[in-house]
Amino acid sequence: MLKQRIITALLLLPVVFAALWLLPTFWVAIVIGALMVVSAWEWSLFIPLQKPARVAYAASAGGLMLLAHPALFGATVMPYVLVAGLLWWLLATLWLFVYPAGFGPNKPAPWLRGVIGLLAVLPCYVAFWSLHAQAHGRELIFLLLFLVWATDTGGYFAGKQFGRMKLAPMVSPKKTWEGLIGGVLLAVVLAVVAALFVFESVSVTAFALLGLGVALMSIVGDLMISMFKRQTGIKDTGNLFPGHGGALDRLDSLLSAAPIMLAAWLYLVVA
Repeated sequence: MLKQRIITALLLLPVVFAALWLLPTFWVAIVIGALMVVSAWEWSLFIPLQKPARVAYAASAGGLMLLAHPALFGATVMPYVLVAGLLWWLLATLWLFVYPAGFGPNKPAPWLRGVIGLLAVLPCYVAFWSLHAQAHGRELIFLLLFLVWATDTGGYFAGKQFGRMKLAPMVSPKKTWEGLIGGVLLAVVLAVVAALFVFESVSVTAFALLGLGVALMSIVGDLMISMFKRQTGIKDTGNLFPGHGGALDRLDSLLSAAPIMLAAWLYLVVA
C-alpha cells in the first residue's frame, strides 16, 4: 500500500504542479471543476443514492460549476457562493463538537445531505479559480496547497510525539489537540515566511492570520468528511488515486481551506 501511495504521488504531483503553474485560469477552472464533479459523485454515497440518481446528482453539480465558470457567470456569483461556503463551514465546525447529534434514521434528510455536498464542493471550485485569477495567483494556489500539507504534516508529527488529548474521538480517534497545535503552528510559520520572501508589500500579521485560518479550516474539512464516512460506514469514498482513495479522501481539507484562503486574501490582505 505504501509503495502504491508513493508511486501515485510521484506520478501525479509533477502533473498537478505543472498544470496549476502553466495553465490559464480558464483551464484551471475546468480541471478543478472535473475534480469537484468526481467529489460530488463520491459524496452521493453519503446521501445515499443509487447509480442513476448518483449520475444526476454529479451532473447537477457539474452544471452549477459550468455556470460558475469564470468565462460565464463566475465573477457575478463568486461573492454569494463564497459567503454560502463560509457559512456552511462555520456550521460544520459547530456540528463536529456535537456529533453524533444531527444524525439518525433519515437524519439529515437525503435532500439536505445533497445540499451539504454542493455547499462543500461548489465554494471550493469557485475559490480555487478565483485565487488563481488574482495577482500572484499561482503563488497563492501553491501557498494554499503547502499550508494544507504543512498542517497535516505538523499535526501528524506533533500528535505522534506529544499527543495525549483527543480532538474529536468519535469522529477521528487518532487526532489530538497537540497535533492540531503543531500543525497550525507550522502553517502559520510557513505563511509568515511566504509573506517575507514570496509576496510583495503584504502585512506579515495578515498573512499569519491567513495561515491560521487556512490551517484550522483544513482540519474542519478533514473531520467533516471523516464524520460522514464514519456515519455511513465508508472507509474510502473511491479509488481515483490508487493507494490514496477517492477525490474526497484526498481533497477533504482543501474543500474548506480554499474558501477561507480566498476570503482572507480578499478581505484581510489586499483590502
